[in-house]
Amino acid sequence: MTKKKGVSKAPEGFLPFFYTLCINFSSCTNTSIQSILSYKWIIVLVAGLFLLLISTQDDALMDNSFDEFHVQLRHDVSLRWNTSVGYCTHGLEMMSNSFMRELKSTRDRVLGKKPPYPPSSVLGIFNLKRREANGPHIKNYLDITSKDYPFVETVYFQRETSRLSIFLNDDYYHYSATSCYTLGTVYRRNMDTIQQLYNATCVGSITETLDSVPLEERTSALDIGMPVGYAQTGFSSIRHWTYLQMIPSANINAYGEVTSKNLTIFPSGCSRPRSFSIFKSKHDEVFSIASGPSTDDTIQVLPRLAPYLQFLQHFTDIKIHVGHITPFLMLLGIPRERFVTGSVATKLAYVPAGLPCDTSDIYSTQLTSYYLRRNLPNLSSMRTKVILVSSSTHRYLHHDDIIEMLQRHASIRGLEVIQYSTDSAKNINATQEIFNKALLVVSPTGPSEANILFCQPGTVVIQSVNHVDGMNMTMGSLSLSLGMRYYALLVDGQDSLEHKPEHIETPVLEYLSNIRKIRREHNQPF
Repeated sequence: MTKKKGVSKAPEGFLPFFYTLCINFSSCTNTSIQSILSYKWIIVLVAGLFLLLISTQDDALMDNSFDEFHVQLRHDVSLRWNTSVGYCTHGLEMMSNSFMRELKSTRDRVLGKKPPYPPSSVLGIFNLKRREANGPHIKNYLDITSKDYPFVETVYFQRETSRLSIFLNDDYYHYSATSCYTLGTVYRRNMDTIQQLYNATCVGSITETLDSVPLEERTSALDIGMPVGYAQTGFSSIRHWTYLQMIPSANINAYGEVTSKNLTIFPSGCSRPRSFSIFKSKHDEVFSIASGPSTDDTIQVLPRLAPYLQFLQHFTDIKIHVGHITPFLMLLGIPRERFVTGSVATKLAYVPAGLPCDTSDIYSTQLTSYYLRRNLPNLSSMRTKVILVSSSTHRYLHHDDIIEMLQRHASIRGLEVIQYSTDSAKNINATQEIFNKALLVVSPTGPSEANILFCQPGTVVIQSVNHVDGMNMTMGSLSLSLGMRYYALLVDGQDSLEHKPEHIETPVLEYLSNIRKIRREHNQPF
C-alpha cells in the first residue's frame, strides 16, 4: 500500500487487508475519509468482524463446484481491489454466493428431467399478464405461477438489506427543474411515479439538490422489478432483491415473450409488438433478456443480465437471447458468439425479472454500472469534463452558441468541454473514459442516455425535455437510481432542441458555482 501524507502505513500481515477494507468501505458508501481515519482502528475491528461473519456463513454453504466462480471473475484483481468500485463489485458478488448455488441446483434438477424442445406450434396460449403502458406485472403474479404452473421454477435472490446495502451507493438526491410547478400541474403522473418509486421530490432550488439523503430514504426503489403487491418492509429485514424463472420446453419470440405449455409470460418492460415465427433457432439453454424494439434498450436489458454474470460465465453453454447486440454487452466480457436474436426454441429458458418501462432499480442498475466501470479510474479528482451530447437527429438548434457558453464558464474553472456525438462515437472504450470523467452532462432528450452508467455518483445531468412531453422518465429514473443529480430543463411552448444558451446557462452556472461540493471525494482509491 502506498503511504500518503497524513496517513500512517498499516502494519504488515493480516491487518492491512482490513485496513484497505475500511478505506474502500468509506469510498463505497461515500463516507468522509477524514472521519473514517479518526476512528480507523475501531472501524478496522468492526469491518474485520463483519467480513469474517460473511465469509464464515458463505463458506459454510459453499459448494466446491462453485469455488471457480470467484477465480473466473478475478481478472484485473489488483485493480479491482484497489478501487472502491472493485470493492463494491466483489462485495455484491460475495453476497450472491448462495443465490448462485441455488441457481445451479435448480438447473441441475430441471435438466435432470430431460426436458424436450417444445412442439413447433402451441395450441393453447394463456396470457397470464396483460400489460399496461408502464406496469406489465399483475398482482400476486409469482404466487399464481407457483400454484397453477408448477413446471415453472422461481429462484429468489434474498439478503438482509442492512448487509447488502454496504456495497451500494449511500448518497441520493432530490431533483430539480426549470419549473417544478409546471411539471406538477401538467405532468403530474411522471412526478407521482418518481415520488412513489424513489421517494424523490422536485425542489425549486438547485441548492437543495446538493446535499444527499441516505439509502434508508430510498427503500421504495429497492422493490422496483418485483411484482405489483409484493410488499417488503424494513431496512434490516431480509429482502427479495430480484428473481429468476426457469421454464422448460419453451418458445421465445424476438421480443422476449416466453411460451411453454398453456402459459405465456410477458417480462416487465416497455410495450412489445405481437410477434410469432415458425422459423426458430434451437438451443438447449437460453437466457432471455430481449425486450421490445427500441433505439436504446440498454438501460432495460443490462440490469437484467448483471446479477447473473457469474452464473453465465460459469455455464458457458447457455446462449443469451437479446433483441440486438450492443457494444455495452461486449464490455461484460461475454463472447459475441453466445448471443442469439430472433425467435428461439429451447429445452430450458431462463427469464430474469424485468423492469417497468422507463424505470431503473437500485441494486441491479448499480451492479451494472460497477461492471461497466470496474476497469476505469473512478477518481473524483479526474471529474473535469463538461459534456454536451448530440446526435444527427437530436442536436440543439443553437448548438454552437451553447458550446461557446459552456466553454466560457468551464475554462475559468479549469474544466474541459467535450462535444460528444453519438454518430461519431465509434469506440466504446473512449466513451467510457469520457463519461467517467464527467462533472456535468448536458443533453437533449434521446441520445446516449445509457452512457451515464459510466459516470460517477454525484454527477450532474441536465436534460432538455419537450414541453409537450414533460420529464423524461428514463434519464430521470436512471440518474436517481445511480445517485446522480438530475435537472429537467423545459421552456414553455418549446421543443427541447430549441432551448437557447441562456436557458441552459442558469442551471449550469449554479451547479458550477458549487463545484467543490459536487466533486466531493466519493470514490478516491487509497
